[in-house]
Amino acid sequence: MPVALRMPLDRWPPDDRSAWARVTSPIGYFDDLAPAAHWSEKTRYQAQAAYGRWLAFLGDRFPDALALAPAERFDRPRTAAYVDALDVRMTPMSVAAELGHLIMMMRVLAPSAEWRWLRKWQYRYQKQAVTRDKRSRMVHPARLLELGIGLMDRAEGLSHASEKARQYRDGLLIALLTYRPLRRRSLSELKIGTHLRRIGTGYSLAVPGVDTKSGEPIEFPLPDRLTIYLTRYLEHFRLLFPNAHEQDALWLSTKRGALGSDAIYAAICRHTAVAFGHTIHPHLFRDIAVTTIARETPEALNVSRDLLTHANIETTLRHYSQATTVDATRKHSRLLATLRSRSRANRTR
Repeated sequence: MPVALRMPLDRWPPDDRSAWARVTSPIGYFDDLAPAAHWSEKTRYQAQAAYGRWLAFLGDRFPDALALAPAERFDRPRTAAYVDALDVRMTPMSVAAELGHLIMMMRVLAPSAEWRWLRKWQYRYQKQAVTRDKRSRMVHPARLLELGIGLMDRAEGLSHASEKARQYRDGLLIALLTYRPLRRRSLSELKIGTHLRRIGTGYSLAVPGVDTKSGEPIEFPLPDRLTIYLTRYLEHFRLLFPNAHEQDALWLSTKRGALGSDAIYAAICRHTAVAFGHTIHPHLFRDIAVTTIARETPEALNVSRDLLTHANIETTLRHYSQATTVDATRKHSRLLATLRSRSRANRTR
């Protein structure tokens, strides 16, 4: 895959940008030439991102193809090379999902072309996909929190500023995910002042409705345990990243910009692999949170749906109140604090 994993919309070939603008902007309610206008915001984002990754690949491996029409670029040799590149870094199910989003894009950008062959390729990857054995990869959240806190504590003693900044940032990411297992997209898009807010002596996180299952925006406090670490990050370590004063993104990169979701995924997987012998990706933090509540305090299992901002229409109300979400996150924080104390007590015996 190319160094730039996704080509942003403003760098797409002009014809592609125009075509995408047309299929997403209806002139009237019955405008059949804007089939993507009725897609959800999430679906539109995923399809656009998948197409951006395809264009970035072409720009790196087959740059001349960017001058062709969208359907002409999607010949079998180039597409096969792209699928091979995806196969190296993704699970079969993820490859199938990526191809599914590309098919959606091509059906609206080149509706007269035939895409059954690409659908067959996607189906092959769907058949290869197997359910991941999540349980064998789970670790207790107290160990995840210990990993994150330890990375931050040890970052102070490192010699190079960039190394200090990266390790402290990664440790804070892991600790924050342990307490508040946000979706990776929400995590990567956090901005200071917009999503992260100072409330009294602590902090709170606000998540817009587009990033919650219920569609309702939520705001919840961060645990007191993280206040000192988050303050230290904001006042010192974050400022070690290039151009820190010019951006409001919470997570920064040494490449002079915001840290993307793919980079967050890679950093968390790298540290957890070293610590536990296998990777724990960001989404698995969510499963760990629910499993811990179910095992340790089953009577409080109902709070997990609020902690993860889920809405199950079959068994619960469609939306959950702000108070319920705050209560859920506080209960989870208290549980982690209790488990951490127990872990320390057991090691001193």
